[in-house]
Amino acid sequence: MKELYATYKESTHTPLSYATFCLLKPFYVVHPEFSSRDTCLCKTCENARLLVRSLYNAKALEVSTVDARTLTLCCPVKTEDCLQRSCLKCSENLIPFLECDEKKEVKIEEWKTIKENRLNFKGEVEKVVKRTVKQEREQPIRQIKFLLLESMKKKIAHVFRFKHQFKVMRNLKESLTDSDIFFHFDFSENYQGSYHREIQLAYYGASKPEITLHTGILQTGDTKKIIHHFVKVHATRSPCRNGSFSANYAPIF
Repeated sequence: MKELYATYKESTHTPLSYATFCLLKPFYVVHPEFSSRDTCLCKTCENARLLVRSLYNAKALEVSTVDARTLTLCCPVKTEDCLQRSCLKCSENLIPFLECDEKKEVKIEEWKTIKENRLNFKGEVEKVVKRTVKQEREQPIRQIKFLLLESMKKKIAHVFRFKHQFKVMRNLKESLTDSDIFFHFDFSENYQGSYHREIQLAYYGASKPEITLHTGILQTGDTKKIIHHFVKVHATRSPCRNGSFSANYAPIF
């Protein structure tokens, strides 16, 4: 609610206290439960948020959100030039850090993908796996400031890419003709199958079949620009764990 209230104050000039803001909360805005966790976060954005939170807790940063506009790196109304760091007004902007003891070490968290050796029962290396974990460490505030600057460069470029992709996709869908087809697909993996009744040994080893879901929408154009016709919505399952371009198309045809 505090982050939402901060966004409200930035987007309007109507004075409203935080207590009144919470009181006027719609009934469908509820406290998060375990089932409503944020589990599909972006690594680039989340690592930048964790750095901002560490500096904010260390009194080295005035704001607690990672939004580029809040950190004054971009103009109040972001444009593509701002996100590409070619804007004449904001390309040289820096993060307004607060004065503090830069030698003081504070705890930071970071999501990293590491390699790990898996051993068999004999203690021998059986295979090397990759794990994505949240690691904690302590670093001087000066180094954390440098890390945040580098992280924000990646985040801003990341934001530009997905905004540009959305813009291109929207333009493509709006310019479709009767002879064009727009196909948007995705896949999700690491599902496991189970039997309605199964013996205890079915829990172990590679007994569980792995399943990949492929979903997509086929859309045709309309020369009269009245409505876009969705001609096919599909969802298929496959034992294939290959996430390549061709593997995503194969279950459809």
